[in-house]
Formats: sequence, C-alpha cells, structure tokens
Amino acid sequence: MILRHIWQEAMDEVEHLRHTSVNRALYRKRQETIERVFADAKENQGMRWARYRGLKKKRYKRCLLLVPSTSKN
Repeated sequence: MILRHIWQEAMDEVEHLRHTSVNRALYRKRQETIERVFADAKENQGMRWARYRGLKKKRYKRCLLLVPSTSKN
C-alpha cells in the first residue's frame, strides 16, 4: 500500500513551477533581498541565540528588533 500526502498533487505542481525560467529568476532575486534581511538579523541584531525563555518573550524581543529594519525602507 502506497500512502501519499493529502496535498501531494499540489506540492508536485509547485515543484514543477519552481523550476520554470521565470520562477528561477525570481528565486535568485529573493536571495539578494529577503535572505539578506534574515542574515542581518541573525548576525548583527543578536537573533542567532535566544536570550530569554518562553515564546512570548522571544516574540516581543523579535518585534523590537525588526521594527527598525522594516522602517528603513
């Protein structure tokens, strides 16, 4: 018996679309823009390690760090 994920057909379609020339170009652009924001947060704003315990405190800290980075633009 072969079991497939309930959304396997949709996942296959997305995988196919990801390899088209238009989407490959968009993905390359993503590396230049979005991934840099996360890398900057991780390296320069102390998000590599968690200082506080608990999800609520971590979310609060993350919001305080990301507000200035979103207002730069």
